[in-house]
Amino acid sequence: MNSKTVPRVSQITNVPTQELQLIYSECAANYRYYLDWRFKLLTRHAVAVGAALLAIKYVIDNSEIDYTFAAIPLLLLGFLSLAFLQIDRRHEDLSMSAAKIAADIERSLQSKHQLLNVISQNPGFFYYQVNNRPKIFNHSMMFRLIYLVSAVVSFLSSGLFWWLYS
Repeated sequence: MNSKTVPRVSQITNVPTQELQLIYSECAANYRYYLDWRFKLLTRHAVAVGAALLAIKYVIDNSEIDYTFAAIPLLLLGFLSLAFLQIDRRHEDLSMSAAKIAADIERSLQSKHQLLNVISQNPGFFYYQVNNRPKIFNHSMMFRLIYLVSAVVSFLSSGLFWWLYS
């Protein structure tokens, strides 16, 4: 989702406060949902790495199997890592879209001095998340780096197994 498609404060100032609070709670639920899935993906990636390593160990320990077969789990892990990378990027887009809408609602309610019964000087959780997010070293970059490094190492290791033992 593109940030240009996210409604801005000027578009939501005429919406009644109760409806804004419902939208805000829905944005918060979506934000939590997609962040939760991002961590679930990371866990599943760790399981996939473990499974690939066990498969490689089985190939190496079993003298009847040619070592070139160790390239197969590494290839699968590389493609799976790239798929996880794309899924994670999509989940980040969706969670940040929800955060941007919620931040705009916080600003809108703050201007009405009704920020969900919080002192109006408090910018709100989502406003803080959207506007004070580190540009370089943040969770999204670290997740992407994990998936990308895993894919590159898997592809290179697969090629190395294939080259050495074929």
